[in-house]
Amino acid sequence: PPPPPLPPPPPPLPPPLPLLPLTLTPPLPPPQSPLPWSTCTEQELRGDLNGDGQFTLGDALHAAAQWAGDAPRSACMNGGDFSMSNNFTIGDAILVASVWAENEDWPWEKEEQVPPSPG
Repeated sequence: PPPPPLPPPPPPLPPPLPLLPLTLTPPLPPPQSPLPWSTCTEQELRGDLNGDGQFTLGDALHAAAQWAGDAPRSACMNGGDFSMSNNFTIGDAILVASVWAENEDWPWEKEEQVPPSPG
């Protein structure tokens, strides 16, 4: 007997869909100020984070309250990142206390203490 007839050819494929651009990199974070203290008020630059007009140990407690969510976060230092660790942690309140105790400097004070270039 003769072989069975071949099935009809399949219909033509539709045209390909245009490809959307594919990106494999995560979205960029929002731009931050080149100087994170540029968003700080004069009061905050003096260490007065709680607004009582003075720089006291209470300002470190205020930074801890901000970290705990018990006080509104400041825009200063990208939301309170005084240690410049790219994160706001309880360590930032500890840094404020260390500045108060004169064991540390504010980041903006360290920036001003650039050693002279050799010449």
